[in-house]
Amino acid sequence: MKLRGSIGMDAVFSIILVLMMLVFLEGTSKNIVTISKKIEKKQDIKRILIDEAEKEKSIISSYKGSVDKISELENYKNKEYSVRKKRKIIEREYGYISSSIEIS
Repeated sequence: MKLRGSIGMDAVFSIILVLMMLVFLEGTSKNIVTISKKIEKKQDIKRILIDEAEKEKSIISSYKGSVDKISELENYKNKEYSVRKKRKIIEREYGYISSSIEIS
């Protein structure tokens, strides 16, 4: 009689242990998916920011004329993100312009 009770307890313990491992593996896989989505989003934002900085650099470096005529604020939507560029004239005589780019 003792032998049957011991085998029953071992079976219950084994089932509980297997179920706990399955729950742990499922939670871990969900965390991995969430983390990879966040990394992809950050990479997208970084890629857009680099592209916008390159565009801004080419616009400002190729601009001919008075710096007073350059737009100080520019807003538009890029794919799923909105891009906002603010330009500030630092030195009018030499045409120094500071640009800030915000992505949200």
